[in-house]
Amino acid sequence: MKKLTKLTVVGMLMVCSVGKLSAQVESGSFGYYTDALRFSSISSTTGSARMQGLGGANTSLGGDITTAASNPAGLGYFNRSVFAVTPSLNFNTSDATFADEKNSGYLNKFNLSTLGVAFNFSKGDVVQDKFKGGTFAINYQRVNDFYNEFTYEGYNDNSSIIDYFLEQSNGIPVNSIDNRGLLSLAYYNYLINPVADQDGTYDSFVLGYPRQSETVKTVGGQSQWSFSYGGNYDDKLYFGAGLGIVGLRYKNTKRYTENSFYDFANDADDPTINSISADESLEITGTGVNATFGFIYRPLDLVRVGVSYTTPTIYDLNEVSTYALTTNYNNFYYEPEDTVLNVLTSDGDLLESSYQMTTPGRLSAGVSVFAGKKGFVSADVELVNYSTARLRSTDFSANADNRTIENLYKSTLNYRVGAEARLDIFRLRAGYVLYGNPYASSDSSTGNKQSVTAGAGIRLSNFYVDLGIINTFSNQNYSPYILANNVSPEVSIKNRTTSGLITFGFTF
Repeated sequence: MKKLTKLTVVGMLMVCSVGKLSAQVESGSFGYYTDALRFSSISSTTGSARMQGLGGANTSLGGDITTAASNPAGLGYFNRSVFAVTPSLNFNTSDATFADEKNSGYLNKFNLSTLGVAFNFSKGDVVQDKFKGGTFAINYQRVNDFYNEFTYEGYNDNSSIIDYFLEQSNGIPVNSIDNRGLLSLAYYNYLINPVADQDGTYDSFVLGYPRQSETVKTVGGQSQWSFSYGGNYDDKLYFGAGLGIVGLRYKNTKRYTENSFYDFANDADDPTINSISADESLEITGTGVNATFGFIYRPLDLVRVGVSYTTPTIYDLNEVSTYALTTNYNNFYYEPEDTVLNVLTSDGDLLESSYQMTTPGRLSAGVSVFAGKKGFVSADVELVNYSTARLRSTDFSANADNRTIENLYKSTLNYRVGAEARLDIFRLRAGYVLYGNPYASSDSSTGNKQSVTAGAGIRLSNFYVDLGIINTFSNQNYSPYILANNVSPEVSIKNRTTSGLITFGFTF
């Protein structure tokens, strides 16, 4: 295995969700700026079925074990110990449009959304003390899902990936073309060839424009173990703090194909080549750590105000990349080497790199208004500055990616609102979430994301069950390669995730 940078592999065929924002990408960036946004975001509302049914508007709410991760002050509301578990089932749909052709992709996944136990140490009413005790919780929570799959295809009458290889090879001497990922494989497979007596200049005998297609599949997620304590002072002020240990796994596999090359100049199919196929796999794993602090204040019996802050998460990450390129020629005679080209397959080295990433902190504020025992309305606003994410590594220089993060992203606000109606032992819930656009460019639509939620529950003396349904909608743009002349192929993708959850809780 070789310890090299992402430039050698992923830079050739990376997920370019920034689309038209590529002008803000610094020269020399390896693509880690996309990881910075991906690992700083949350895929949807997180937590128990109750909290997700409320749209995640829980900064000023308590009495739910998953506040151990969002605002540990909520643990101060417990007066009994609790064990709870939440399985979930996610249905992901992606509609990709390219060159006026639409394709749909589907991927379903069962997850464990939450699992936790809270140990209550309340003093009870018999003790005349303003400090009422508190609750310590250990909670596992899924905070981000990467499961998605999309496919696109269509004719591109502007460019081929060969144009990208030609741009990237410009100025590179032939004796230095090795160890450059797919670019090197393009050279070995005769897609680009040196111009005689002009070292560093390349051309291609392939003249046509292709039908392009690609399938991109991602799996994995981020999950956090929270170790938190929440206390109660005089039934007015609730405070808490917690430590979070985050596990991360992200795997992306892609198969990109070009075929049916058409030579518009000669109004005929290009006779030299049948197809090009590029296969790539990238896996990132690691662990991070953060801390969360918060309080909830009850100025009136019917009003609660909460604030919480989660520190930046510091990750140690490792990635492994593999890649291969297959070119199927139509018995083409390559005169400079007196050889006939048919099917050529080249495999790249298994590459590794390690780096540290710091994702932004999150500041949340919320207010809840109660209608006695009939229910409540809760609203949150969350501030996240995505431009503060940072990368460090001894395997590569992260300077260009860090500058791209500063240029490409900005501070944004996420809004959450939810309501619960209480009908004896039954509960009905609804919520809405609007995620702010993380991109600095105001004309970008790739950051648009929103969720609509609903839920129901039943409360018994020592047992409760909650149901939640979350529909999340988002848009993204994707380019398999970026060209300097702004004629890069661009795919418009509409994503929808429907999640169903059920929480089983036991008090003791």
